[in-house]
Amino acid sequence: MRDPAARGSADAGVVAFAADRAGERTRLTVTHEKLPAEGVEAWKAHWAEGLRGVEFS
Repeated sequence: MRDPAARGSADAGVVAFAADRAGERTRLTVTHEKLPAEGVEAWKAHWAEGLRGVEFS
């Protein structure tokens, strides 16, 4: 994964998605690894915004 705001090609870590059935719903877990501490909040906001409104069926 690369930081879209970065001008260079520095790695921003690894992102993993896990989808699990929870009754009639689906629970989606987004996990980051090797993410620089100063980037945590920005990436949390990025994924929250990107996943808002997504419907899983």
